Amino acid sequence: MAHSSFNAGTPEITDDILRLIANYNVEHLGGGVVRFSNTAPIPSEIFPWINQESQVAHEQRWTYETDDNGVTYALNEDKNKFDLEQVKLVPIRLLEVVTKSTPPEIVDIFQSWEDVIYKCLIRYIDEFPMVLGTLWWRNRGHVLRYQEGNYLGIHNDNDTNYRATGGQKYIPQGQLASRQVLAVLLYLNDGVESEEELDGTNYTGGAMNSPYLDITFQGKAGDVLIFPANFVATHAVNTITGGDRYTYLEFFSQGSPQPEVM
Repeated sequence: MAHSSFNAGTPEITDDILRLIANYNVEHLGGGVVRFSNTAPIPSEIFPWINQESQVAHEQRWTYETDDNGVTYALNEDKNKFDLEQVKLVPIRLLEVVTKSTPPEIVDIFQSWEDVIYKCLIRYIDEFPMVLGTLWWRNRGHVLRYQEGNYLGIHNDNDTNYRATGGQKYIPQGQLASRQVLAVLLYLNDGVESEEELDGTNYTGGAMNSPYLDITFQGKAGDVLIFPANFVATHAVNTITGGDRYTYLEFFSQGSPQPEVM
């Protein structure tokens, strides 16, 4: 259950806020991928809380089964199958960032990030007005923590893992991703170029690559990156070679809710 003070609603947009949004530092990287530089404050007290909560969430995320050949594998919340070595390499996802037990000061941080993301979205719509009609609602954001050796393979964010193999169709149990129109990443710490720059708060590696758009992006704390969820912005996250990479991810989506595919 969510915390009563966290509504993830839309902030009041006054004339002063509109002037602030108009003055955001916006960089078009190509193909609808837009960076908003240094838009959100990242309080240092969020990281010990994330580390504690994410480890518990990671342990609870997986269920384990054994096939007819005696091979044990893991299933995530969408029932996608991973071998046991893959589980060690994927980022930790803290999916429920706000619950009744979340400290109020942490709730306030997430609420402030949601407000910043919404303001960036307004500016994004100003840059790409035709996207407006496809933005009906948003998913609750979640935190990703990448540790050294973690990476995220090539994918796009509205792929539901539908497959047809040997003439047989495999319909995914969860189809929520098919509704996703825009992805939003808030970078919580800096990516740096060399090991000599590592100081316990940043990381090396972990750049996001979008091969179809020829984009390689390394974020800084407070950056918001908005990009299409479809195949055009297919992307991967390179292996973390030092430190931990932290981001806050959410999606803006369309379509009426249908419980059987959500």
